Amino acid sequence: MGIKFKLTPEPVWIKASDPLFDKSELGEFSKDERDKVSFLINPLTDEVYSELRERYTTEKVETVFVQGRRETQRTTQVDNDGLNEALIDYIVKDWKGVVDEKERELPCTRENKLALVKRGYPMLGVAWIEASRMVMSQFEDFCRKYKEEQEKNLSSLQNGSGGDSKG
Repeated sequence: MGIKFKLTPEPVWIKASDPLFDKSELGEFSKDERDKVSFLINPLTDEVYSELRERYTTEKVETVFVQGRRETQRTTQVDNDGLNEALIDYIVKDWKGVVDEKERELPCTRENKLALVKRGYPMLGVAWIEASRMVMSQFEDFCRKYKEEQEKNLSSLQNGSGGDSKG
């Protein structure tokens, strides 16, 4: 068996007390309350976003008459509500400490995620999307820095400054 390389970013647990959530409705709660809640955030890659957007995009083909000529027009329309719901469902992989008004744990289901966003916490959905972008950005920064370091090390070795050149 070889080395298992990680080619995609892993989901990351982020506490609700993270400043990222300050502008959401969670900012109204105390830090102690927010420290008890965490979200497992999936990074949103370009590929996943494109796949979801395509799934919620429809193409309409119409025949119209322009200056007496028959032409075919194609238009695309994105179901933004459906896309946003799919994004939230994908991004929030799990959570801890999310309870209802009777202190019962809420399972992290698509229905519960969307209920939170649609029934009083719309900015939480925005914060989840921003958290996902942040996780992806951190992964990309790590990859870029790693690549730069590897290129620097390779250059040093090729120039003879990275090791003993005596035989």
